[in-house]
Amino acid sequence: MELVRYLDADDVLNYNTPEDAILMSSASGEKYDYIINAAINIGWSLMRPTLTSHGRVVEITPNPGNYIQGGPTMTQSGGGWRLVSADRREIEAVLPREQHGVWRRQCGRPVQLRWWGVTWRDGVAVGRISSATPEHFLSDSYRINETMTTGEIQELLGIMAAGGGIPATMRAVQYTGYGGGAGALKHVEIPVPSVKKHEVLIKVEAASVNPIDWSIQKGMLRPFLPKFPFIPGVYPLKGGGLAEYVAAPESLTVVRPAGVSAVDAAGLPVAGLTALKALMSIGTKFDGTGGTGANVLITAASGGVGTYAVQLAKLGNHRVTATCGARNMDLVRSLGADEVLDYNTPQGAALTSSASDEKYDYIINTAMNVNWSAMKPTLSSRGRVVDITPNPGNYVAAMLTMFARKKITMMALMSLGKEEMRFLMELVGEGKLRTVVDSRCPFEKAAEAWEKSMGGHATGKVIVEM
Repeated sequence: MELVRYLDADDVLNYNTPEDAILMSSASGEKYDYIINAAINIGWSLMRPTLTSHGRVVEITPNPGNYIQGGPTMTQSGGGWRLVSADRREIEAVLPREQHGVWRRQCGRPVQLRWWGVTWRDGVAVGRISSATPEHFLSDSYRINETMTTGEIQELLGIMAAGGGIPATMRAVQYTGYGGGAGALKHVEIPVPSVKKHEVLIKVEAASVNPIDWSIQKGMLRPFLPKFPFIPGVYPLKGGGLAEYVAAPESLTVVRPAGVSAVDAAGLPVAGLTALKALMSIGTKFDGTGGTGANVLITAASGGVGTYAVQLAKLGNHRVTATCGARNMDLVRSLGADEVLDYNTPQGAALTSSASDEKYDYIINTAMNVNWSAMKPTLSSRGRVVDITPNPGNYVAAMLTMFARKKITMMALMSLGKEEMRFLMELVGEGKLRTVVDSRCPFEKAAEAWEKSMGGHATGKVIVEM
């Protein structure tokens, strides 16, 4: 708010407060002649009461509801609401030929659209458009959004594309069956995903490839998931990351802070949250109230989850021993590990620390080939293993040790939400947490990123950039 005042605003409203969320100025009490709306989540129903009798809204980042209600600028003409652009030129309204003249669904009944100067370009209708029943069209638009079909959403996207907004189609990478590895990935051009209630549409700048992505492709959840064709990434079970746009639940979405790059942020939704959940599950405190912390071992510490886990464990004031290959030992030390073991040496294979005679209170296991039989002797009397990538033997051990003093527990890869993601973003922005990047591949070479991740020896995150 101070920044905006510095820019000479006469009055500044805090949109997070109830009194300011209604958009009315307390300083003047007058209604607005014009509103320049640059916020995608502010609807016409909220802005309309704050306008003077001839007031006008100029939309810069319109949402679908505001497009229905008038487009980039709303004017009234001839009994209908006409779509015009911010500089008052008529925009092109693009609809499929077979739906020319009729908006097929309007609160359960068709609504006739009025057209002026319609021409056909490459099989689509181009011209000026308005509703023959504008009052009904406006008042029920939000209810329409909640029940619109995929085809109707695509109609909206066509209108938005003609006005310079979101395109109707996008590039994506998908596969159509189980198995096949990187060779099964296909580049396709498909419609931009429709946005359901409580979702937002995100333009993807970078995405990471995670082991769970290709594990699902191999059939880890067969025959239940995934539904084909499937776009992997971002949300492992829902997919969507390896594409130019993804529809994401608003409850899981946070704004990327200034100073945090798309590449740095791309590793957080799966690997970062998984590491955070593992540390939280052993009672780690990040506010300085955790005391001296615990004696913690992190296996495969140079991997995607491991690199985050080492840093978060140190932020939680734990003593950290880590395992990795010889070539990555210096890197893991630089992340804060107190001791690093080469897993190819007898000591590293036995998971035993030479710097401390103490056994581990907790082991965060991110390596699929480390068995309970190797970890159990290194635990303290009530020690516990949190297994992120369990093998079949460790699954059996988890059931057998459920009521034992020393135990191994399984952890889902990701089940945290918005606040935890915001916390990680803040740590990255403050320089307290960093994303270790193994490699960055352009979107056209997504298959190379997939193959790199499947190789099992990536140091940190494998990133695909759009």
